[in-house]
Amino acid sequence: GRSLLASFGSEVDESKIGTMGISWGACVTSTAVGIDESFAFAIHAYGCGNLAKSQNVYGTQLKKDLTYAQLWDPALRLGRTKLPQLWLSWPGDLHFCLACFASCYRLGQGPSMMSLIPRLGHGHQPCWRREEGFAFADSIVIENSPWCVEILNTGENQQRTNDSVQSVFSSARPLQRGYLVSTVGRGFTGNRHWVRTEAALNEEESHGEENRHYKVSAKLPRSTKAWFLNVVDSNGTIASSDYHELP
Repeated sequence: GRSLLASFGSEVDESKIGTMGISWGACVTSTAVGIDESFAFAIHAYGCGNLAKSQNVYGTQLKKDLTYAQLWDPALRLGRTKLPQLWLSWPGDLHFCLACFASCYRLGQGPSMMSLIPRLGHGHQPCWRREEGFAFADSIVIENSPWCVEILNTGENQQRTNDSVQSVFSSARPLQRGYLVSTVGRGFTGNRHWVRTEAALNEEESHGEENRHYKVSAKLPRSTKAWFLNVVDSNGTIASSDYHELP
């Protein structure tokens, strides 16, 4: 597909050709960008690697398949990637668990962002109806950077203190609000009950950077087992923190 688009000559800027995969197509996309370095960006919707560790049918079947684990799992090559990537999913997905999804998000060496959208649903139409994929692609081809990212390395900036959690985002767009998504359940993430709690959002000193910095913080509900934080711009576009789960 990329070669075809690039063959159009002056009609297409081949330096700005990205790729997107949905569901198992995202697994293919994850593998492709780990081999082909020519893409400008990648969007992974739902699908991911490390599926042999999943607590559903993928884990049951793939943990027996050494060929898949040694040759085809997308996680094998994602560590090579340096391109910007968006990881798009939702906590209720019954096919790809959030723990596996987030583990792949952390592997890339380039700038990446995650958007975990409550009640998104699984399929092509739910992704296309949302703004997140389009906003990410525009930010890369126009500004050469994701429009919103967590500051510092994954896991270093999201701090848990007693029963609270906080994170800091750098955003090219003004952010309007933030909220916590959490669960007290265990087991496969798609089968858990997830609740939303409003969070405090405060703009911070950006130290001369063009993007604005925002700190989002919330109190964890009692007995929380897993959580992530979302921030929302004026268009309703969502950026998420890393996904965190207690062992």
